[in-house]
Amino acid sequence: MFSFVKTTLSLQSKAEYFEAVAATLDRSSMVFVLRQIDKHFVEKNSAALHISVNSFKQMLMLVQLMMECDNEDFQDVARTLLGHLFYEKGHIDMLKLISKQPLNMSRL
Repeated sequence: MFSFVKTTLSLQSKAEYFEAVAATLDRSSMVFVLRQIDKHFVEKNSAALHISVNSFKQMLMLVQLMMECDNEDFQDVARTLLGHLFYEKGHIDMLKLISKQPLNMSRL
């Protein structure tokens, strides 16, 4: 989805897109998704875990696009989000643990 956005939006509409998304993408929304990932992993709910991980992946992809943007404000927001996100060791440990698990959680 984001590669489509990256290639088809003009610079002005890209800025408007980032502004609209950045208004809802903040530290608390990313932490919420991380908590959902943890919850579904513990509950071994693979369908919900898959959805949560995909949501988190889309958030990270958007942050990456913001880092690549020419607008310094977006770059600052992206750096701040990543700084807060990976500041907590628990998040990093959880993501490492989940990434080592099989895609099909039936073996858990």
